[in-house]
Amino acid sequence: MIRGAIIGRYMQQHQLSGLDLSNNAVKNLFFDAKSTCYLNAYLLSQQGNRTLPVPRSWFKDKDAELRDDSTEITVYDFSVNRADELESPKFVGDVIWGEFRDGQLVTADSAFSHLPKLRSCTLQQCRAFGENAEVMLWQTDEGFQARLVQDEKDTYILPEDQILWGTQADKELNGFTLVLDGQQGLRHAVPLIGIQFDKTQTLYRPLRLTVRHYIDTEEETGLARIYLSRLVNLTTKKELRNATKTYKSCI
Repeated sequence: MIRGAIIGRYMQQHQLSGLDLSNNAVKNLFFDAKSTCYLNAYLLSQQGNRTLPVPRSWFKDKDAELRDDSTEITVYDFSVNRADELESPKFVGDVIWGEFRDGQLVTADSAFSHLPKLRSCTLQQCRAFGENAEVMLWQTDEGFQARLVQDEKDTYILPEDQILWGTQADKELNGFTLVLDGQQGLRHAVPLIGIQFDKTQTLYRPLRLTVRHYIDTEEETGLARIYLSRLVNLTTKKELRNATKTYKSCI
């Protein structure tokens, strides 16, 4: 993904319709792992350090939250110590769902007060998405940066439905459903109601996040690649039905 995006930018800056694979500079930049190594893309911290995904074994007390006046909390690694003194352990990584209603953003904590609030001091990445476009914000040392992805005519796309956590519904309130998954306390509140769970299947997960991948084809080699992806929709489906053919967006 990262290499493809950089190749696209490189071709745009140099006004190229394709890459010359015999060019040593091109080889060293994009196709020689000994010269250039492309790592997974993770956000930078406010100190400029490369961050990593939060381990699934990290938990905290359910009432411990980062705030403007309190930037530290105690974290317990359950892979080392179960920390039985925690009455209600909660996973450290939080996903905050919301939706726009009459032009106002309504987040899940409006329905379930124990869920984390949307705060600029703790926000690392935010995506606002719909059928035709996505806006993504991310935190940097200079403040928030943003980018907009819009569908265009004659763009080849590949849709994909990704399975989200959630095997049962705990409660519905204010247009949100608090869903649970497993004994580890996985939970998040999605802006959907009436979700149909299957009580006879303990691992049945109906929540789907629709992703749209954008396809580009190199004229010289005919090689098709995904150069960009964005979120499209949050929905439910009985089965995961990944697309097996390519579509063009129609606007």
